[in-house]
Amino acid sequence: MRLRKLLFILLQTVCTVGAYGQLSGSITNKQGDPIPYANIYVEEQMHGTASDGSGRFSLHLNPGTYTVNFRAIGYKPQTQTINIGNRETKIAVVLEATAYDLKEIVISNKNNPANRIMRKAISNGQLYLSKLDGYNSNVYFKANVLFSKMASYIRWIAPKDSKLPISGKTYTMELVNMLTYKAPDSYTQKTISYRTNFPGDNFDIPGVDIYRSNIYNDQYYDTPSPMGRQAFSCYKFHLVATTVQDGTTIYKIGVAPKRSSGVFFKGFLYIKDNTYEITNAEMETTNGLIKIHLSISYDMVKQTVPLPTSISIKVGGSLMGITFSSNMVSSVKYNSVAVKKGTSQPSDKPIAAQSTAKQNKAKPTKLHAIEKKIEELSAKDNLTAKETRQIVKLVEKKQELEDPLKSMEEKSLKVEKDSLFNTQDTSYWSRIRPIPLSDEELKYSHETDSITARIPKGIAAPKDTTTSKARWKAKAVILGGSIYTRGNFSVASSGFIGKNASYFTPVDGYTIANKLTLKTVIDTNKQFTISMKPIYSTVRQMLMGEMATRFDFAPRHMGFIELSAKTATADFNIEQPINQMLNTLACLYFKKSYKKVMDTKEVNAKLQLEVANGLSVGLGARFDNRTLVQNNINHSLFTSNSNFESNTPENIYLDSYPLSNYNQTTMLLNISYTPMPRYRFDRNGYKRYTSLYWPTVNLKIEKGLNVWGSTSSFTNVELGTTQAVEIDMFNHVYYKAKAGKFAKAKGMQLSNFYFPNTAYSTIELESTKNSFTLLPYYRFATPTEYAEAHVCYEAQSILLKHLPFLSKNQFTENIMVGYYTTGRYRNYTEIAYGLDKLFFVGGVSAVASFENGKYSGWGIRVYLNLSSGSGIQIR
Repeated sequence: MRLRKLLFILLQTVCTVGAYGQLSGSITNKQGDPIPYANIYVEEQMHGTASDGSGRFSLHLNPGTYTVNFRAIGYKPQTQTINIGNRETKIAVVLEATAYDLKEIVISNKNNPANRIMRKAISNGQLYLSKLDGYNSNVYFKANVLFSKMASYIRWIAPKDSKLPISGKTYTMELVNMLTYKAPDSYTQKTISYRTNFPGDNFDIPGVDIYRSNIYNDQYYDTPSPMGRQAFSCYKFHLVATTVQDGTTIYKIGVAPKRSSGVFFKGFLYIKDNTYEITNAEMETTNGLIKIHLSISYDMVKQTVPLPTSISIKVGGSLMGITFSSNMVSSVKYNSVAVKKGTSQPSDKPIAAQSTAKQNKAKPTKLHAIEKKIEELSAKDNLTAKETRQIVKLVEKKQELEDPLKSMEEKSLKVEKDSLFNTQDTSYWSRIRPIPLSDEELKYSHETDSITARIPKGIAAPKDTTTSKARWKAKAVILGGSIYTRGNFSVASSGFIGKNASYFTPVDGYTIANKLTLKTVIDTNKQFTISMKPIYSTVRQMLMGEMATRFDFAPRHMGFIELSAKTATADFNIEQPINQMLNTLACLYFKKSYKKVMDTKEVNAKLQLEVANGLSVGLGARFDNRTLVQNNINHSLFTSNSNFESNTPENIYLDSYPLSNYNQTTMLLNISYTPMPRYRFDRNGYKRYTSLYWPTVNLKIEKGLNVWGSTSSFTNVELGTTQAVEIDMFNHVYYKAKAGKFAKAKGMQLSNFYFPNTAYSTIELESTKNSFTLLPYYRFATPTEYAEAHVCYEAQSILLKHLPFLSKNQFTENIMVGYYTTGRYRNYTEIAYGLDKLFFVGGVSAVASFENGKYSGWGIRVYLNLSSGSGIQIR
C-alpha cells in the first residue's frame, strides 16, 4: 500500500470547502487572546468554516449582504450583518465568555435530567435523519502530519525508489472536494484540487470515509455514536451545565462509556432546547494505540437539518514503529440541500391538525397513522425510554412505507478526480482557501509550488501517465507479490514460502512450489484469470502441478466459470483440506502429519451465477483418478527416534468401505438463498453481501455417476442454514447447521464421505466459531445420514471481564456449542468458553466434549487471529 494512501486510511480524515469572494479577520476574546477553531457560518451561502490555530479566518464571498454567525465553545455566539464589496473586507470579532449554570451530577437514572434531554435529542435526530434526501457540497480539508519516529525496518522493506517521510519534519496537505450525497447511502467525492509536500508523486487519493458517517447513525467514525439509536446501551449521560444563547437554553451534556472495555467516545454534547438539535460535539476516543479528538460544529442548514459545518481532528499515537501526530481542520459549503417531501420539522410542541390535513389527505391510511403517532410522541417534553424506542421504530417503518421497493444495494464512497486536480499553484489556492496558512505551512506552500512545477499541465491521475508503462518486480518471484503489471494485465506470485507455496509431507518430502497468477481485466464487468502452480517433490524426484482458468463473466451477479486440473498429492478431505503450511510445521517440529494424502489426477469444472438478489445457483462436475501412496521419508528437524504415523487415515466405516485406488465422476448442484440481502459493489465491480437480516439457506445435491470407469455411485442431499444475528451493538449470535443423507451408495470411497468441520491439529488455521476442537480428522467422516450444528454467542462481557483487573481489556468472550451425529457415532457435543481478540491478534478457549451426554474429554486451544484465523491447540 502506498504510504499516502496508508496515511489517509490510518487517520480517517475529514475534508471541507471552498468559496468565491473574501471576508477575512480574526476571532479573539476580550483579553485579546485568539480563539482557535471557532466556527463561522454564513447563512445565505450555507457555508461554514473554522478559524485556524491563531484565530484567523478567510471566506471568499461574492459582493452582497450576509448574515454571519460566529460561535465557539465557552463563548456567547455573535451574529453580524456584513456588507461585502469588491475589495477584501476585514473585521475583528471579539467573543464574550459565556456564563454556565453549573449542575450537580445526578446518579439515579430515574431523576437524571440528561436522560430526558438525550431521549428527545435522539428521537428528534432520527426525524432529522429521515428528512434528509441529499446534498451537494464543497469541502476543504487541511492536515499537518509530524512523524516523530520511523522504525528502521520500514526503510528496509520499502522499495529502493520509495520516498519516505523524514522524522521531525511536518508535512501539510490540502484538498478541495465536491461531495454529493443521495439518501440513503450514495456518496460521490470528486477531488477538485489537491496538493501536498508529502514524499512521492503518486496522486492516488482514497475516499474519506468520515463523510459516510452521521452522528445520528448507530456508528460514527467507526465508533458507537452517543446520538444513535442504541446510545443508552453504550453511554451514560449527565447534565454538566446550561447556558442561554439568543434566548434559547443550551444543555451541556457529559458523555461517558457505560462499559470499561471497548472503543467508545467520551466528552461533551451541546444540545439546543425546543428543537433538541446538536450544536457542538467535543469527543475523544482511543482505538488501539491511536488517540483521536473530534471537535465538530453543527448548524441548522436551510433551517431544516443540522449538518456539520466545520470539523477539527487531532490524531496521535504509535503504530508498527511509526510515531506520529496530526492536526486536521475542515470546512463545508452546502451548495444545495434536498429535503424529502411531506416531512415535518421536529418540535417539542404539537403540530396543528389543520396544518397537516392537506398533506395527509392523499396518503395511505397506515402511513398517515404512523406520521400522526410520530407527531404525538415528538410533542411530549418528557419522553420515556419506551417512547424513544417507539419513535425510532415508527421512523423506520415510515421509511419502508414511503419506499417499499428500495434497492438493497449499499453504496460505497465513490472517488473521482478532476483532470487538472494537481496542477494549481499558490495563486489559485490563495483565492479559494477558507482557512489561512500558518508561517510553518507557508514553507510547505513554496515547497509544493516547486513540486507542481515539475508536473506537466493537464497530467493528473496515475492511470493517465502509467497505464502504458510496464513495471517489473523480480524479487516478488521469490518473496511473493506483484511481478509484472502493464495496464489491465498483471502477473503475481505466491513466492516459494507461504500458504500456496512449498511444503513438506512424509509422502512428498520437501517440495519446491510457486503459484503464478496471470490476470487481465477485459472491462469493468469481466475479468480473466489463469493460475499455474508447478510443484517438484525432492524425495520422489517428480514434477507435479495444478492449473486453473477462471472467467468472471458477470461480477455484478457473482457469475463465473472455472476450469481446473491437477496432478499432485491431495487430501482425502476434498472440501476441507488441512492447511499445508501448518501441517508442514507440525511435521518438521513435532513429527506429526495430520494430513493424509493420495496421488490425484483431477479435472474440475464450476459455474456459478446469482439469478436474483440473494439467490445463487452453482453447477459443478469433477473427474478424479486417485491412487493410494505411503510415506517416503522419515525426516524431522528435532525428532529422530520415532517414525511418522502411516499415511492411511483412520475411519469407523472402513470395514464396510475399504480404501482402494479408484476413478470417480461427480456432478454437483448447489442452490443458496438469502432473503433481501444488503450488498455492495467493490472497486472491481464485484457484488459482495454486507448485511444479512435473514438466514441463508443452502441446498446441495451431489451425484456420483457410475460412468467413465467410476468405481462407485451415490446421491447425497444436504440442507443447511447459517446466520449472524446482532442482538445489540456488542452481543452477537452466530449459528450454522446442516443435515444430509447418502442414498443408493455403492462402492463409495473415503474422499466422497461427509467430513465434519474440525480443527484438530496442534497448529491450526481455522475459525473457532463453527468447528470442533477435539474431534479427530477423518475418523468420523460418514457415508450415511448426518447432522452438524454450531452456535457461538459472542459478547463484550460474560464472566472474566467482570473482574476489575480485566474489565478494561478489549477482548470479547465467547460461549460455543457444537453438535454432530451420524449412523455409527451418535450425539457428539462440544461446549467451549473462550476469549477472543486478545491483544487484537489472538485468543484462548477451554473445550469439553461429551458422547451421548457423557463426559469424554477436554482441551485448551490457543490461537492467533491472523487474516485467516490461525490457532495453536494444546490437549
